[in-house]
Amino acid sequence: MKKIYLLTSIFAAVITIGCSKEEVAVSDSTQTSAVAKTVNHYSVNPPYDVGKPGEEPQVPLNPPTGGDSLITDPKYPYTVIEIPTKAYKDETCLLDISKLEVHRTYHAIQNDKLTITFTGDSVLKLNSGPTGWNSRWGSAPYVECENPDVLFFRPTYSIVTVIYLSKPCIEFGFELAPNHQDYDHSFGAVFGNDFLDYSEGFTSSIIRSPSGARLFALKATHPFTQVTVLLGDSPTGDTPVNGVAFANIRYKLAE
Repeated sequence: MKKIYLLTSIFAAVITIGCSKEEVAVSDSTQTSAVAKTVNHYSVNPPYDVGKPGEEPQVPLNPPTGGDSLITDPKYPYTVIEIPTKAYKDETCLLDISKLEVHRTYHAIQNDKLTITFTGDSVLKLNSGPTGWNSRWGSAPYVECENPDVLFFRPTYSIVTVIYLSKPCIEFGFELAPNHQDYDHSFGAVFGNDFLDYSEGFTSSIIRSPSGARLFALKATHPFTQVTVLLGDSPTGDTPVNGVAFANIRYKLAE
């Protein structure tokens, strides 16, 4: 496995949204999907970076330092979840992003149970449609719905983002797709408290857009409080990813 080099910066702001285990997945959009043969398949009306300066995060952000490899043996057993099955959805809570303002940037989102904070660049809320994520997200059984609302990143380094959880979780997952059509890109997710080892687990996948979003989810046997999302070496060589989108973020708190 190739080494993945680490660089990141820290920002934080908070927006409150609701969530409960009874919430359902984001419904399919009624807007027409425009799958144009363009390099970038997201479109917003500038200026789009209009998020509020925000507040300090509710949990301290202590970015890990040192080391350039994430290759060690796992310390605890874990189960990788590759498909959003009914069992996975029933035992997790959807962190609903549908109430976030479209074309506004955020550094963190929260409900009354959990705050998740993103490091690096802020995330941009996009809906599904001509002025948002205007390409088909994916299809069953690999994703919950074909055209969800998304959170969009423009990663600068091999670390797409580190997601800090305000409370320990025993299960966490999200769907991911690259903002570059018809090219394969490899991504990985480290679930664990210690940045330099897979204390709770690791999963990876090769993904392409359109219609190729995949789930990154893991059920652990030991609680964790951070998830590191990594951009690996693209099988197509030096093809830039140009952006990454997340959808259907789910979690289960540790007891």
